[in-house]
Amino acid sequence: MKTKSANSLPKIEPLPGSVCRQYIRCGRSNCKCANGMLHGPYYYRFWYVGGRLHKSYVKKADIGAILAACSAYKQEQRALRLQMRVFMDEWRSMRALLRRVGL
Repeated sequence: MKTKSANSLPKIEPLPGSVCRQYIRCGRSNCKCANGMLHGPYYYRFWYVGGRLHKSYVKKADIGAILAACSAYKQEQRALRLQMRVFMDEWRSMRALLRRVGL
């Protein structure tokens, strides 16, 4: 049986999107929100899949974990874009060198 050490942190799975807070209107005609005092704030995660926007409710207890996961995803994407930029610069340099050599 494996035990976790006190210093180990749970792994954060990256999630695309961002967390936004929203105030909502419930739709009942006799509610305070019908007069402009909306309910909330409630937290939702928004993300795109195939060009379509998706939205899911985030519990108050999970806000910190979801924010960390979204942040991890953004950092991962930044690192991938940087790697791709470096690769493309090296590729262009290699092509230019091959053209000069005549291959």
